Amino acid sequence: MNKTWTIGLALMSTSVIAEFEQAYAPIVVSDITIFIPIELKPEQSSQFWQTSIDGGYNLAWSPADQAQYYEIVYQYKSASGQLLTDTIKVNATNYILKPKGSLSGAIQVRSCHKYGCSGFKYSQTQVPTRLELNAFTGKLVSPQVAQIAWNASGATYVSVTEKENGRVLFTTNGLSPRSGTKNINIYPGQHKSVTLTAVGFGGQRVSRTVNIAGNFVDLTRQKGTKHTQYLQPFYEKNYSIVERSVLYTDSSVYFATQDFKLYRFDKSTLNNYQTEPTWVLNTDGLIANKPVIQNDNLYYTASFTPRKTINGVKHEKEYSGQVCSVDIAAYVQSPKAVCNQFEANVVAGPVLVHSAQPSLRNAFHIFSNSPATSAQNGLYVFSRDGKVSILDPLDINNQIDSRTINTQGLGQGILATPEVYLADNANEQNQFVIKGEQKIMGVSVPSTSDTPSSFSKAASSLMRSVSFSVSDDNQSMKGQEGAPLPVIWEKEL
Repeated sequence: MNKTWTIGLALMSTSVIAEFEQAYAPIVVSDITIFIPIELKPEQSSQFWQTSIDGGYNLAWSPADQAQYYEIVYQYKSASGQLLTDTIKVNATNYILKPKGSLSGAIQVRSCHKYGCSGFKYSQTQVPTRLELNAFTGKLVSPQVAQIAWNASGATYVSVTEKENGRVLFTTNGLSPRSGTKNINIYPGQHKSVTLTAVGFGGQRVSRTVNIAGNFVDLTRQKGTKHTQYLQPFYEKNYSIVERSVLYTDSSVYFATQDFKLYRFDKSTLNNYQTEPTWVLNTDGLIANKPVIQNDNLYYTASFTPRKTINGVKHEKEYSGQVCSVDIAAYVQSPKAVCNQFEANVVAGPVLVHSAQPSLRNAFHIFSNSPATSAQNGLYVFSRDGKVSILDPLDINNQIDSRTINTQGLGQGILATPEVYLADNANEQNQFVIKGEQKIMGVSVPSTSDTPSSFSKAASSLMRSVSFSVSDDNQSMKGQEGAPLPVIWEKEL
């Protein structure tokens, strides 16, 4: 009779001694599960450094996978000459040791969890210097491998964290604290951010990030099997679609492509699209996020890239951006974009703030205490560096106001389109929700009382043009252009 033996990944434990628990692994034999005791230990710290200080030693070591705490062990001679051992439990990766007596032998550290401890790592002496990350670079060495290199001083260990779309893929600890290289795997079309962190004796840290992009491969051009239950109207069209730009309406679909174009396809039936685009619009930059539509106007932001040419024409607007308006009325077959140019890079899509205003037809809002009715309407454009421009949707070259957002903790800046939430009652606040690499936060939406009206701006400008003295007292209570938007809340990711 043949028996199939399967070792599972689950663990159970029972208390064996006061300090540690016994780990067990399940083994399945036919329909019977038995548990056998196993030895389970965390990894050992790869580096352990010491430097002398007044009356003791400054210790630092690299973190170990699965470790829940660390034990420092050393031997010393008491005043009576007796050789004793001292064990210190530490939850961090650095410690200032003041020996209880004359040190005898090397200082050791080991990583521990509830099932046991690793072997000991002996300390090495390092001369302390100021913590500095002198250099950190990245380059592609093959289509699917990038290589990072670093040079640091004063570090006790170096770690590298790889992220994709703000999500941590994995972290490598215990790299050379002085200099080294590491290969990073990257598949075609993937974008990674690689952060190197150098840690000093006192736990202080310095970090630097490089972005690495794999060679672009249009996944829609890969051969595969089409299934009738999936709607794939552009499967065989070979479009290099920017996935985050796809916008569906009841009658059409809009999407941008990697070759700087914006497409519109209308439906021919309830569930099928026409085989040819209704129109194609050439754009000056890459549309990285979804456009927005209000009435017969479509708004998008384009981020200029460091390409030397576009369609054979020299591209001189690198690392900047623009917001554009397109008339998408049914009768328009060859639309032209009206654009507002920005000095800063624009990646996030535009946000329309459009709240119901008090009127006789909407009596609820006349008597409502909801702050939503006081939100400053407009087309909000978020530059990567945190600048916010509030534009008139009917004339995007008319800037109503401007604000700023503190991008500290947002990693590479504002890359994703913020969400706007208008309050339902007086106990809530109008806010934009913005997500970065390290945190998510809510910032206040400007109110009409904080923003000078277009009429007052135009009137003041006209009066100044004919040499009338205009007092700004009536604007003294309003927000200043470029003033920071208050942060309502924030949470680390």
